[in-house]
Amino acid sequence: MAANRPVFDQAAQELDIPAGQLHHLNLPELREAVVAAGGFTDALRSELRNQLQALAAQSDAIIVTCATLGAAVDDMTDIAVPVVRADAALARAATAQSGRLTVLCAAQGALSAVRDLFCSQEKRPDLITVTHVPEVWRFFIEADAERCHASITKAIEQAFADGADIVALAHPWMAAACTSVQAGQALGIARAAFAELLADPRLHWR
Repeated sequence: MAANRPVFDQAAQELDIPAGQLHHLNLPELREAVVAAGGFTDALRSELRNQLQALAAQSDAIIVTCATLGAAVDDMTDIAVPVVRADAALARAATAQSGRLTVLCAAQGALSAVRDLFCSQEKRPDLITVTHVPEVWRFFIEADAERCHASITKAIEQAFADGADIVALAHPWMAAACTSVQAGQALGIARAAFAELLADPRLHWR
């Protein structure tokens, strides 16, 4: 998704990752084919594996930022470089912290998968709340950045006001609104994914 690119670029800059080390590849046709098929067929899974293997030939590591595609990455152990599923990195980082966790999810279609992902981590499910914020998705689809960011900020602040100790943002592009939040720091996917890569002892790419 094109909206994710500036968020990952910003996160890389904040973590002192040189700009020239980061390259982006969008695969909208593959994502749309998976959605249309209702999930990964063998052919689509093979296509994703081929894409990852081609990227591995020219990369030190791969971050899969799309949750739709990321669902098939977990069992692909034959890729030659580290592959981080970005949404899973966020789930691990958020659930590793103590306290009550609220996950803000904008897309209705992603709610079930987001809930399953976070609740599969080593944290008591009763401490995890996945909250749907449909107005954020509406403004995002309408490309109304100002109202989209305002809605994200409001949702983050409301989550903290309702007793959350940690707030996680289920979509990478939501992190663009975090700079205006006063109540507390929300966790974004991009920083979580980069943090896993930077901690990987196999990598010496900085």
